[in-house]
Amino acid sequence: MHILITGAAGMIGRKLTARLVRDGVLSGRAIDRMTLTDIVAPELPAARRLLSRPGKRSRDGGRCGRGPRWSSTVIFHLAAIVSGEGGG
Repeated sequence: MHILITGAAGMIGRKLTARLVRDGVLSGRAIDRMTLTDIVAPELPAARRLLSRPGKRSRDGGRCGRGPRWSSTVIFHLAAIVSGEGGG
């Protein structure tokens, strides 16, 4: 199973990543690969095959960059800007 986590550098994203790495399975299926993305490069746990991708932030409401070019089995969308950086 391939898991994509957006917002992986945030508090919830880091905790989710650590839990999935520790468990190694989700819904009884083995996790083969995880892709972590955020506006800054997320920290990578050493235990599994992971790919970290910093994303692009758009202040004008345009597209925020492209996601991975491969399909994901599960996507956890945790991306949000809840600080003063999100003001426009």
